[in-house]
Amino acid sequence: MKCIYCSADSKLKVRSGNGGKCGYCNHPFAFEPTRDANRITDGAIQSLIKAVSGKGEAFFTDRQLWYEFNRRLLRKSFWRAPWGLFAGVCVPSGVVFGILATPVAGPIAALGAVFISIGGVATGAVMSNRIRKRSPGFIKLPFADFQKQYLHRWIDVHGPIDKLLRPDSAVQTGRSEALPPDIKLYSFDRALVTDSSEIAQMLIANRFHFENNCAILSQQGYPHEIRETVMDMLRRNPQLRVFALHDASAPGCSLPAKLREADWFPETTVRIIDLGLRPAHVWKSGMILLQAAPANLDPHVRATLSVEEAAWLEQGHTAELAGVRPARLMRAIYQGFARANQAIGGAGDDEGDVVFLGYSAWGYDGGADVVAADSFG
Repeated sequence: MKCIYCSADSKLKVRSGNGGKCGYCNHPFAFEPTRDANRITDGAIQSLIKAVSGKGEAFFTDRQLWYEFNRRLLRKSFWRAPWGLFAGVCVPSGVVFGILATPVAGPIAALGAVFISIGGVATGAVMSNRIRKRSPGFIKLPFADFQKQYLHRWIDVHGPIDKLLRPDSAVQTGRSEALPPDIKLYSFDRALVTDSSEIAQMLIANRFHFENNCAILSQQGYPHEIRETVMDMLRRNPQLRVFALHDASAPGCSLPAKLREADWFPETTVRIIDLGLRPAHVWKSGMILLQAAPANLDPHVRATLSVEEAAWLEQGHTAELAGVRPARLMRAIYQGFARANQAIGGAGDDEGDVVFLGYSAWGYDGGADVVAADSFG
């Protein structure tokens, strides 16, 4: 196993005799793959951290790292039935064909055997990959187990992870930085409301609000200490656009409608634009799924979905925003902003009938005042 500090390869005998430490630099390993059911190494976790953070460029949550870990576990199931079996049959068939036919047909038979073997493997790989993309897998390792077996162990051995946001601070307590004295003079053209305080924390940590002139709040009120001040600022803007960002879940898909309630934005002059995940996006992108208890959809939410999407949500299927890497998620939100500008128009053009962005299966109709944007496809 390669050491992440000195890059030396420590054999099992060496690290076992050295108390689980590298035989060259003497730094301890966090994991021993020969005793781990998933055969996880320190290098594997390091590569996951680099992937989810964009090589250290973006802040991320432990839940986003957990999804990255499960993607690695699911990647092992590349050869999906029946095409994995098809590839497995073609290779020995090609070999047998070559052995039996070569004495009779010569080089032509040998060439045919090669084509049978290569063709079978290529066909199996392509078709298995298509199945994998169309059929997202379910979480293999629960979040609590990931924390206990891998995340906490990594931190104990290697120290805090750079760019990893800890949810036990600002998100849970509501603490935030002191407001600048002139905060009430600021103006936001957009507000982004998420159904996850951790996603709101991640976006704020990555300064998405500064770069896009966008106030960020969670449905739960994060950041709590400044929520009312920010809401007062937003309500003073007659051209405000509110974007709802949510999971593909029964509660998540109800977020846009909840933003019309009295403590949010009841004025119909404020356009609400749905940038959240919907089942159709999940099916298209092959996201990792969670299975929750069956849910009853609100009739208003059901009216915005296709029959297939509504049934999928009612079965308890869920795909979380945390399953999207930070950089990709922020890019999707930014693209949603741009598409909304194109579809709705400039200032003063936010009233009137519904504007639909993307395909009609993901949107509100029937005279509602919520716009849906296809940003995750």
